[in-house]
Amino acid sequence: MFHFDFTFPSILILLIFLYFFLSEPRLPVRKNRLFFLLVLVELLVLLFDILSSNADMNYQDLPIWLTAVLNMAYFVFFLARILLYFFYTLNILRRFPDVRSPAMLLYSSVFLISELLVLSSFSIRTAITAVPFTISFTSVSFSTCCSPSSSFSSNGKSFPGVI
Repeated sequence: MFHFDFTFPSILILLIFLYFFLSEPRLPVRKNRLFFLLVLVELLVLLFDILSSNADMNYQDLPIWLTAVLNMAYFVFFLARILLYFFYTLNILRRFPDVRSPAMLLYSSVFLISELLVLSSFSIRTAITAVPFTISFTSVSFSTCCSPSSSFSSNGKSFPGVI
């Protein structure tokens, strides 16, 4: 069970930061833009953390696609937050590379590969759960069709398409 004890106060603190940041005029320099983006992405991470955790806890009441989309959105913003923290740190240390530099190409490619892995997880999982067999700890059973109605049962509970 996921506890939201620290999540809601974190959202309130970030909203206070954002209010004070936006209440004063700022120069449109990279440091200010990155900080603003970082706070926004952090708010989105916290929002999708709440939504995806609730979807994971109540997965039997929600469509599987909704649970998967909420989890993917959480991880997309989670990885974007990592990249923004990295860029913000580079900017503070005055080591921010040129946009066309090989270093920026390397940073962006690692980020894009990570994002593609997160986004492809739904289609990979769908392909895996559509296989025409199920494996349990005691037996292997095969079905004649790759229908989503094939199921694995254990202790009287049925789990569709679980391998």
